[in-house]
Amino acid sequence: MGDYIVQADLENQISPEVVIQLTDDTGSGAVNVVNLNQAIDGAEGQANGYLQHKYAVPLSPAPPGLKVMVLDLAVYRLYLRRPGSMPEDVDRQYRNAVGFLRDVSNGVAALGDETTIPDDTSNTVSFQSDDREFTKDSMEGF
Repeated sequence: MGDYIVQADLENQISPEVVIQLTDDTGSGAVNVVNLNQAIDGAEGQANGYLQHKYAVPLSPAPPGLKVMVLDLAVYRLYLRRPGSMPEDVDRQYRNAVGFLRDVSNGVAALGDETTIPDDTSNTVSFQSDDREFTKDSMEGF
């Protein structure tokens, strides 16, 4: 996806060396782009899951606050790849991000962005059917 963050954002957040440690499963000494993109896609999907109730996703351009939240989600997902290595601050930032996104979804908080879903997308349903076969007149005598 990469709608909100890219590899460079993660490397700025936790350093290129840590990104390598969290993604390199083979000991190559390089970032495993597949593993990195899975973390980014998962984080963006998780954020969009909360935001879709209030916003048309993906947001473009993404508000700066959203980028921070998605970074926290992605860093958490990278650390999940290494059981037992979750730093307390990463766990706390993840929980804060999820809490904020939940609040946005529930209308308690806002991203400060005006890309909300237009009001003309109402939740109305209309039905059309054939004429009634059983009417008062056709059922007379039963």
